[in-house]
Amino acid sequence: MRNRNLNLYCIAKHIAGRCVFILLACIHVCLYANGEGLTKLYKHYNVISSKILMDKGNVFSGRNQIDSAFVCYSIITNRYDVDMSSNDKRLCLEACLKQWQIYFFHFYDYKMSLSMLDKAQEIADDAGERVPEIYLSYGILYLTVGEQSNLRTYKFKALENFRKALYLSQELKVKDYIDDAFGNIVLLAPQTVGMQQIANDWLIYKRMKAGKPDGYQQYNKLLYRGYLERSKGEYADAIAIFKQQLNVKNVSVTRYHTAAYNNMALVYSDMGQYEKAISCLDVPQKIAEQHKVKDILLDIYKQKALYYRKAGNMYLYGEYTNKANQIKDELQAYQQIASLNEAKFLDELNYAKKQFDDEKAKNHILFRIEMVAFVVAGVFLLLLLVIWYKNRLLRKANSQLYMKNVELLKAERSATDLRTKYEVNQCVNVTPDIAYKEKYKSSHLGDEQKDFILAKVAEAIEGCSEVFTPDFSAERLAKITGIPYAYISQVINERCQCNFYHFINKYRINEACRRINNEPDYKRLTIEAISNSVGFKSRTTFISSFKRVTGLSPSEYIRIAKNKESFEI
Repeated sequence: MRNRNLNLYCIAKHIAGRCVFILLACIHVCLYANGEGLTKLYKHYNVISSKILMDKGNVFSGRNQIDSAFVCYSIITNRYDVDMSSNDKRLCLEACLKQWQIYFFHFYDYKMSLSMLDKAQEIADDAGERVPEIYLSYGILYLTVGEQSNLRTYKFKALENFRKALYLSQELKVKDYIDDAFGNIVLLAPQTVGMQQIANDWLIYKRMKAGKPDGYQQYNKLLYRGYLERSKGEYADAIAIFKQQLNVKNVSVTRYHTAAYNNMALVYSDMGQYEKAISCLDVPQKIAEQHKVKDILLDIYKQKALYYRKAGNMYLYGEYTNKANQIKDELQAYQQIASLNEAKFLDELNYAKKQFDDEKAKNHILFRIEMVAFVVAGVFLLLLLVIWYKNRLLRKANSQLYMKNVELLKAERSATDLRTKYEVNQCVNVTPDIAYKEKYKSSHLGDEQKDFILAKVAEAIEGCSEVFTPDFSAERLAKITGIPYAYISQVINERCQCNFYHFINKYRINEACRRINNEPDYKRLTIEAISNSVGFKSRTTFISSFKRVTGLSPSEYIRIAKNKESFEI
């Protein structure tokens, strides 16, 4: 149990901080990998009032968004000035204490923790404020350092500050910190001044109302009485009192009940009954292992190792020593990770502060830049308006083009022969192309023969679904019609003014348009799916052919078709 190592004030925050810190560190690296995100955040928050910023910081802290909370508190602290109002000084003081908590409970940076407490004390002195929380925080810091370094000097400093917090709380009638202060005084007394020297502290505490739920004051009173009986050598009475602590309601079972077991173990150890001392630690060990509270486990393993050594069981002494060392290594590794993340975060925050200060020095330049930006923005908006207007005209033109294509498809469908269809669809010039005329000058086909071949081709295409397969070719058309390929090619060239592949592709594009216009499900297909359904191997070829035939891209054609009534084609 860490009733000596970890003061009562930091209990709840310490558990939560450990559970979320690594996750927060990962999020921090993702969000602020190059420092730019933090710079923007710092600039954004710097223009917000300290009161609103404090509220934001508290919300972030409540959500365990430690980095964002720290930025808010840091900005408020940096605003401190001896000439500011009393209310603003109080906000700076509060922000300092919030920063100390983050440095201590999340970054494990004791040097910066002490620096923030000194800053808080400086602000409090300037504002004429006496704040018990500052002394309580000093006590927490010195207690932790003292336990980790085994230097009694720090434990005496911790005791001194806890007593200041208790006396000042009594004087100001502030109840928020009395339970934490007195509980730590009791824990430190046997290691420093002795229980008899805190009798006055006990009288003060008895007269004051509890700051926390009644269970904590009841627990502390039993704690004092138990340690007092232990100091007198009244071990049976001490054990009986510590057993009563297990029945106290409204306190943390994990922390306070394990502390009670540890208190009993200490008494049994004083009596030389090491087996009973070890047995007392079995329950808190099980609880700590179940909840994975490693700092409690570390203390339990160390205590058990000590008791096994005193009992002469060197095997179990070695086993629990190894367990304690393993937990200690894990906690140290965790603290090292926290320190590395803190260093990166603080570097980025300092960079953000420098960037902001540099920008403040260039405000007159920035004002001009903003004016230019305003003009540019106006021009940009004007351009957007022009583009929007042109786009509107383009959409209108596309809509008209769509309607024209629909009308052409209707006319083509009602036409009686293939030649008429292609004349309607503007695929045939009345005057034959000179190049084709020159190419086929030696041909013996007459106009009647050409009309016949064109009719046969039309009949074959209209009744053949193979047209919409990728492998359909001129040779296949020749086989279906029974007309030589050379004649078919000549007639298509001369009458339709295109080669075979353009001829077939126009037919396929027209079919795609009909399906898009008449089949609702067809509009939901992808461009590639539509392309494949009418025989195109390549999506790119389909798009270029579609635009050449209709004047619109497939996607634009589909968009307009969705907004129009279905047409019967």
